[in-house]
Amino acid sequence: MATEYTFTYGQEIITDDRPVAASNVHSGSGRAGVSEDLVPSDDLLLPDFGLDVSTIQAIVILSSQDVAFKTYLVAVLKDTINLLAGVPYVWDATSYFANLLTEDFDNVKVTEAGGKSGTIRIEAITDATPA
Repeated sequence: MATEYTFTYGQEIITDDRPVAASNVHSGSGRAGVSEDLVPSDDLLLPDFGLDVSTIQAIVILSSQDVAFKTYLVAVLKDTINLLAGVPYVWDATSYFANLLTEDFDNVKVTEAGGKSGTIRIEAITDATPA
């Protein structure tokens, strides 16, 4: 039996006495993830991190510093997401908006220009044969 991975996340908004909460669960046959340290004023290269974007069921990218997250395929720039410190990019197959990762990639470059140390974390659930 194949391994199944799940991705669960929730959101909660509280205004006075009227809380609104929701959660979402996605699953898939594959998982890709990485957690790396950011070095001040240096590019972080993730040469072995790539995804076929058509298989992504859910993804979260979180950086502790403002960064430019750039994807490449055979050294050609494909997509750029400017991440704010502590504000995750979250997308799943039921999102109301299109995934900002639009093209397959085989490596990532993360640029932190503020001169601060930090971390970046990426977690994705994939499924080559989504329902």
